[in-house]
Amino acid sequence: MIREGLWAGYSPRRHRDHRERISVSQQFSFPALLLSVISLASLKTISQLIRTISLKSGPTGATAPLIFTPGSVTLFVGPNHSGKSKVLQEIRESIPSREGTRFCEVLHSLEFNPVDDALKQGYVKSLQRECREFDLRGVPHIEVKHSGQYSKQEFERQCAESSSVEKLRNQFHPLGHNFLNRLLLLLNGNERLNLLNATQRENLREEMASVLGRLFQNDTKRKEVQRIVRDAFGWHLVTDVTGKQEFRAAVAEVEPPPDFERSLTDEALNFFASCRDIATMSDGVRAFAGMIAAVVASDARLILIDEPEAFLHPALCT
Repeated sequence: MIREGLWAGYSPRRHRDHRERISVSQQFSFPALLLSVISLASLKTISQLIRTISLKSGPTGATAPLIFTPGSVTLFVGPNHSGKSKVLQEIRESIPSREGTRFCEVLHSLEFNPVDDALKQGYVKSLQRECREFDLRGVPHIEVKHSGQYSKQEFERQCAESSSVEKLRNQFHPLGHNFLNRLLLLLNGNERLNLLNATQRENLREEMASVLGRLFQNDTKRKEVQRIVRDAFGWHLVTDVTGKQEFRAAVAEVEPPPDFERSLTDEALNFFASCRDIATMSDGVRAFAGMIAAVVASDARLILIDEPEAFLHPALCT
Protein backbone atom coordinates (compact mmCIF):
# COMPACT_ATOMS: atom_id res chain seq x y z
CA MET A 1 0.00 0.00 0.00
CA ILE A 2 1.43 3.39 -0.97
CA ARG A 3 0.39 6.49 0.93
CA GLU A 4 0.91 10.21 0.47
CA GLY A 5 0.40 10.64 4.18
CA LEU A 6 -1.97 12.25 6.64
CA TRP A 7 -3.20 15.82 6.58
CA ALA A 8 -5.33 17.32 9.31
CA GLY A 9 -7.11 20.51 10.31
CA TYR A 10 -6.53 21.08 14.02
CA SER A 11 -7.86 23.85 16.31
CA PRO A 12 -5.45 24.57 19.19
CA ARG A 13 -7.15 24.87 22.56
CA ARG A 14 -5.42 28.11 23.52
CA HIS A 15 -7.02 31.43 22.49
CA ARG A 16 -5.91 32.88 19.20
CA ASP A 17 -6.66 36.15 17.44
CA HIS A 18 -9.88 35.65 15.45
CA ARG A 19 -8.26 37.49 12.54
CA GLU A 20 -5.56 34.87 12.22
CA ARG A 21 -5.88 32.46 9.33
CA ILE A 22 -4.60 28.92 8.98
CA SER A 23 -0.92 28.11 9.17
CA VAL A 24 0.90 24.92 8.26
CA SER A 25 3.01 22.69 10.47
CA GLN A 26 4.99 19.61 9.57
CA GLN A 27 6.30 19.08 13.08
CA PHE A 28 5.30 15.88 14.86
CA SER A 29 3.26 17.43 17.67
CA PHE A 30 -0.34 16.53 17.08
CA PRO A 31 -3.01 14.15 18.42
CA ALA A 32 -2.12 10.59 19.29
CA LEU A 33 -4.77 9.42 16.83
CA LEU A 34 -2.49 10.47 14.00
CA LEU A 35 0.55 9.05 15.73
CA SER A 36 -1.20 5.69 15.99
CA VAL A 37 -1.82 5.63 12.26
CA ILE A 38 1.64 6.95 11.46
CA SER A 39 3.12 3.96 13.27
CA LEU A 40 1.15 1.86 10.78
CA ALA A 41 2.17 4.01 7.83
CA SER A 42 5.84 3.92 8.79
CA LEU A 43 6.07 0.52 7.12
CA LYS A 44 4.62 1.84 3.88
CA THR A 45 6.39 3.43 0.95
CA ILE A 46 5.47 7.11 0.89
CA SER A 47 4.70 8.50 -2.55
CA GLN A 48 4.04 12.22 -2.99
CA LEU A 49 1.01 12.94 -5.13
CA ILE A 50 1.18 16.72 -4.64
CA ARG A 51 4.36 18.73 -5.16
CA THR A 52 3.27 22.15 -3.91
CA ILE A 53 0.16 23.82 -2.50
CA SER A 54 -0.61 27.49 -2.93
CA LEU A 55 -3.25 29.25 -0.82
CA LYS A 56 -4.91 32.55 -1.68
CA SER A 57 -3.73 34.21 1.54
CA GLY A 58 -1.13 33.96 4.28
CA PRO A 59 -1.54 33.30 8.04
CA THR A 60 -2.55 36.97 8.56
CA GLY A 61 -3.90 39.64 6.28
CA ALA A 62 -0.51 41.39 6.09
CA THR A 63 1.46 38.35 4.95
CA ALA A 64 2.04 37.01 1.46
CA PRO A 65 -0.03 34.07 0.18
CA LEU A 66 1.20 30.78 1.61
CA ILE A 67 3.00 28.38 -0.75
CA PHE A 68 4.50 25.17 0.65
CA THR A 69 5.60 21.63 -0.13
CA PRO A 70 3.57 19.05 1.84
CA GLY A 71 5.36 16.38 3.83
CA SER A 72 4.27 12.86 4.61
CA VAL A 73 2.30 14.47 7.45
CA THR A 74 0.99 18.02 7.16
CA LEU A 75 -1.04 19.84 9.84
CA PHE A 76 -3.21 22.90 9.18
CA VAL A 77 -3.48 24.92 12.40
CA GLY A 78 -5.79 27.85 13.09
CA PRO A 79 -8.77 29.17 15.08
CA ASN A 80 -12.38 28.48 14.21
CA HIS A 81 -13.54 29.87 10.87
CA SER A 82 -9.98 30.30 9.60
CA GLY A 83 -10.34 27.97 6.61
CA LYS A 84 -8.91 24.65 7.86
CA SER A 85 -11.92 22.54 6.99
CA LYS A 86 -12.45 24.47 3.77
CA VAL A 87 -8.94 23.89 2.46
CA LEU A 88 -9.14 20.15 3.20
CA GLN A 89 -12.48 19.96 1.39
CA GLU A 90 -11.15 21.94 -1.58
CA ILE A 91 -8.05 19.74 -1.87
CA ARG A 92 -10.27 16.67 -1.79
CA GLU A 93 -12.68 17.99 -4.41
CA SER A 94 -10.25 19.71 -6.77
CA ILE A 95 -7.86 16.80 -7.39
CA PRO A 96 -10.32 14.65 -9.40
CA SER A 97 -12.26 17.61 -10.82
CA ARG A 98 -11.83 18.74 -14.41
CA GLU A 99 -12.14 22.30 -13.11
CA GLY A 100 -9.22 21.85 -10.72
CA THR A 101 -8.98 24.76 -8.26
CA ARG A 102 -10.84 27.22 -10.50
CA PHE A 103 -13.76 27.78 -8.12
CA CYS A 104 -11.92 27.34 -4.80
CA GLU A 105 -12.16 30.04 -2.13
CA VAL A 106 -9.08 29.20 0.01
CA LEU A 107 -6.96 27.05 -2.28
CA HIS A 108 -5.21 28.88 -5.12
CA SER A 109 -3.48 26.01 -6.94
CA LEU A 110 -2.01 22.52 -6.67
CA GLU A 111 1.13 21.38 -8.47
CA PHE A 112 1.38 17.63 -8.90
CA ASN A 113 4.28 15.23 -9.20
CA PRO A 114 4.33 12.84 -12.18
CA VAL A 115 2.19 9.73 -11.76
CA ASP A 116 4.37 6.79 -10.73
CA ASP A 117 4.37 3.41 -12.48
CA ALA A 118 2.36 1.63 -9.76
CA LEU A 119 -0.41 4.21 -9.96
CA LYS A 120 -0.44 4.12 -13.76
CA GLN A 121 -0.68 0.32 -13.75
CA GLY A 122 -3.55 0.45 -11.28
CA TYR A 123 -5.36 2.92 -13.52
CA VAL A 124 -4.95 0.79 -16.63
CA LYS A 125 -6.09 -2.28 -14.72
CA SER A 126 -9.22 -0.47 -13.53
CA LEU A 127 -9.94 0.60 -17.12
CA GLN A 128 -9.62 -2.93 -18.44
CA ARG A 129 -12.46 -4.05 -16.16
CA GLU A 130 -14.72 -1.52 -17.89
CA CYS A 131 -13.71 -2.26 -21.51
CA ARG A 132 -14.92 -4.43 -24.36
CA GLU A 133 -12.94 -4.95 -27.54
CA PHE A 134 -14.72 -5.23 -30.91
CA ASP A 135 -14.09 -4.69 -34.63
CA LEU A 136 -15.64 -1.78 -36.50
CA ARG A 137 -15.30 -2.17 -40.27
CA GLY A 138 -12.18 -4.22 -39.74
CA VAL A 139 -10.56 -1.77 -37.33
CA PRO A 140 -10.05 -2.89 -33.69
CA HIS A 141 -11.99 -0.68 -31.29
CA ILE A 142 -12.45 -0.45 -27.53
CA GLU A 143 -15.77 0.39 -25.91
CA VAL A 144 -15.23 1.98 -22.52
CA LYS A 145 -18.24 1.70 -20.22
CA HIS A 146 -19.95 5.07 -19.56
CA SER A 147 -17.34 6.84 -21.71
CA GLY A 148 -17.61 5.86 -25.37
CA GLN A 149 -15.92 4.04 -28.21
CA TYR A 150 -12.31 4.53 -29.27
CA SER A 151 -10.06 2.96 -31.83
CA LYS A 152 -7.69 0.57 -30.10
CA GLN A 153 -4.79 2.73 -31.22
CA GLU A 154 -6.34 5.86 -29.65
CA PHE A 155 -7.21 3.96 -26.47
CA GLU A 156 -3.64 2.70 -26.06
CA ARG A 157 -2.25 6.16 -26.81
CA GLN A 158 -4.34 7.76 -24.06
CA CYS A 159 -3.39 5.02 -21.59
CA ALA A 160 0.29 5.60 -22.36
CA GLU A 161 -0.17 9.32 -21.67
CA SER A 162 -1.73 8.87 -18.22
CA SER A 163 1.37 10.39 -16.66
CA SER A 164 -0.17 13.21 -14.64
CA VAL A 165 -3.16 13.93 -12.43
CA GLU A 166 -4.29 16.59 -14.92
CA LYS A 167 -4.48 14.01 -17.72
CA LEU A 168 -6.05 11.31 -15.57
CA ARG A 169 -8.98 13.43 -14.47
CA ASN A 170 -9.84 14.22 -18.08
CA GLN A 171 -9.41 10.71 -19.54
CA PHE A 172 -12.32 8.44 -20.43
CA HIS A 173 -14.69 10.53 -18.34
CA PRO A 174 -15.94 9.65 -15.77
CA LEU A 175 -13.50 6.72 -15.27
CA GLY A 176 -10.38 8.84 -14.79
CA HIS A 177 -12.28 11.07 -12.37
CA ASN A 178 -13.56 8.02 -10.45
CA PHE A 179 -10.08 6.48 -10.26
CA LEU A 180 -8.65 9.65 -8.71
CA ASN A 181 -11.59 9.75 -6.29
CA ARG A 182 -10.53 6.37 -4.92
CA LEU A 183 -7.06 7.75 -4.13
CA LEU A 184 -8.51 10.27 -1.67
CA LEU A 185 -10.04 9.85 1.78
CA LEU A 186 -11.57 12.76 3.71
CA LEU A 187 -12.87 12.14 7.22
CA ASN A 188 -14.81 15.04 8.67
CA GLY A 189 -17.35 15.99 11.29
CA ASN A 190 -20.03 13.58 12.41
CA GLU A 191 -19.29 11.29 9.45
CA ARG A 192 -16.59 9.59 11.49
CA LEU A 193 -19.19 8.44 14.03
CA ASN A 194 -20.91 6.38 11.33
CA LEU A 195 -17.91 4.73 9.68
CA LEU A 196 -18.49 1.45 11.51
CA ASN A 197 -22.27 1.39 11.30
CA ALA A 198 -23.80 -1.91 10.26
CA THR A 199 -23.77 -2.28 6.47
CA GLN A 200 -25.73 -4.46 4.09
CA ARG A 201 -24.08 -7.79 3.46
CA GLU A 202 -21.96 -7.80 0.31
CA ASN A 203 -21.06 -10.65 -2.00
CA LEU A 204 -18.41 -12.67 -0.17
CA ARG A 205 -16.95 -13.90 -3.47
CA GLU A 206 -16.18 -10.39 -4.78
CA GLU A 207 -14.03 -7.49 -3.62
CA MET A 208 -16.08 -5.51 -1.11
CA ALA A 209 -16.41 -1.73 -0.99
CA SER A 210 -17.43 -1.03 2.63
CA VAL A 211 -14.96 -0.54 5.47
CA LEU A 212 -16.25 -3.63 7.29
CA GLY A 213 -16.25 -5.70 4.11
CA ARG A 214 -12.66 -4.78 3.28
CA LEU A 215 -11.52 -5.60 6.80
CA PHE A 216 -13.37 -8.92 6.73
CA GLN A 217 -11.58 -9.93 3.53
CA ASN A 218 -8.11 -8.80 4.57
CA ASP A 219 -6.73 -10.54 7.66
CA THR A 220 -3.65 -8.30 7.84
CA LYS A 221 -5.62 -5.06 7.81
CA ARG A 222 -8.22 -6.38 10.24
CA LYS A 223 -5.59 -7.49 12.74
CA GLU A 224 -3.81 -4.13 12.49
CA VAL A 225 -7.04 -2.27 13.30
CA GLN A 226 -7.67 -4.64 16.20
CA ARG A 227 -4.14 -4.07 17.55
CA ILE A 228 -4.47 -0.28 17.52
CA VAL A 229 -7.94 -0.30 19.10
CA ARG A 230 -6.88 -2.84 21.73
CA ASP A 231 -3.86 -0.71 22.67
CA ALA A 232 -6.11 2.35 23.05
CA PHE A 233 -9.06 0.84 24.96
CA GLY A 234 -8.14 -2.65 26.12
CA TRP A 235 -10.95 -4.47 24.34
CA HIS A 236 -11.26 -6.24 21.00
CA LEU A 237 -12.97 -4.90 17.87
CA VAL A 238 -14.46 -7.72 15.79
CA THR A 239 -16.18 -7.97 12.43
CA ASP A 240 -19.42 -9.94 12.76
CA VAL A 241 -20.93 -11.43 9.59
CA THR A 242 -23.30 -13.83 11.34
CA GLY A 243 -26.35 -11.56 11.10
CA LYS A 244 -29.20 -12.23 8.70
CA GLN A 245 -28.51 -9.38 6.26
CA GLU A 246 -25.78 -7.16 7.71
CA PHE A 247 -22.12 -6.88 8.59
CA ARG A 248 -21.55 -5.17 11.93
CA ALA A 249 -18.64 -4.03 14.07
CA ALA A 250 -18.80 -5.31 17.62
CA VAL A 251 -16.82 -5.18 20.85
CA ALA A 252 -15.56 -8.27 22.69
CA GLU A 253 -14.07 -8.49 26.16
CA VAL A 254 -11.82 -11.37 25.11
CA GLU A 255 -9.84 -11.95 21.94
CA PRO A 256 -11.74 -14.08 19.40
CA PRO A 257 -10.17 -17.49 18.75
CA PRO A 258 -8.30 -17.81 15.43
CA ASP A 259 -10.55 -17.88 12.35
CA PHE A 260 -13.74 -17.15 14.34
CA GLU A 261 -14.42 -14.07 12.25
CA ARG A 262 -14.62 -16.27 9.16
CA SER A 263 -16.51 -19.09 10.83
CA LEU A 264 -20.17 -20.05 11.22
CA THR A 265 -19.70 -22.79 13.81
CA ASP A 266 -21.95 -22.89 16.87
CA GLU A 267 -19.03 -21.63 18.97
CA ALA A 268 -18.52 -18.65 16.66
CA LEU A 269 -22.24 -17.83 16.61
CA ASN A 270 -22.37 -17.91 20.42
CA PHE A 271 -19.26 -15.74 20.65
CA PHE A 272 -20.66 -13.01 18.38
CA ALA A 273 -24.04 -13.14 20.10
CA SER A 274 -22.28 -12.10 23.33
CA CYS A 275 -20.49 -9.11 21.75
CA ARG A 276 -21.69 -5.51 22.16
CA ASP A 277 -22.57 -3.58 19.02
CA ILE A 278 -20.18 -0.69 18.32
CA ALA A 279 -23.24 1.61 18.14
CA THR A 280 -23.64 1.25 21.93
CA MET A 281 -20.19 2.71 22.59
CA SER A 282 -19.36 6.36 23.26
CA ASP A 283 -18.79 8.94 20.53
CA GLY A 284 -15.06 8.98 21.29
CA VAL A 285 -14.73 5.22 20.91
CA ARG A 286 -16.74 5.19 17.68
CA ALA A 287 -14.81 8.13 16.23
CA PHE A 288 -11.40 6.67 17.08
CA ALA A 289 -12.17 3.12 15.95
CA GLY A 290 -13.98 4.36 12.85
CA MET A 291 -11.11 6.58 11.69
CA ILE A 292 -8.51 3.89 12.31
CA ALA A 293 -10.61 1.31 10.46
CA ALA A 294 -11.29 3.64 7.51
CA VAL A 295 -7.63 4.62 7.12
CA VAL A 296 -6.33 1.06 7.32
CA ALA A 297 -9.04 -0.40 5.07
CA SER A 298 -8.60 2.27 2.40
CA ASP A 299 -6.05 2.18 -0.41
CA ALA A 300 -6.10 5.98 -0.56
CA ARG A 301 -2.88 7.82 -1.36
CA LEU A 302 -3.98 10.99 0.37
CA ILE A 303 -5.81 10.96 3.70
CA LEU A 304 -7.35 14.16 5.08
CA ILE A 305 -8.77 14.32 8.60
CA ASP A 306 -10.70 17.36 9.79
CA GLU A 307 -10.42 18.08 13.54
CA PRO A 308 -8.69 14.77 14.33
CA GLU A 309 -9.02 15.34 18.08
CA ALA A 310 -12.83 15.79 17.97
CA PHE A 311 -14.79 13.46 20.30
CA LEU A 312 -11.57 12.07 21.79
CA HIS A 313 -10.55 11.93 25.45
CA PRO A 314 -7.44 14.06 26.16
CA ALA A 315 -5.44 10.87 26.78
CA LEU A 316 -5.81 10.05 23.10
CA CYS A 317 -4.94 13.59 21.98
CA THR A 318 -1.66 14.26 23.78
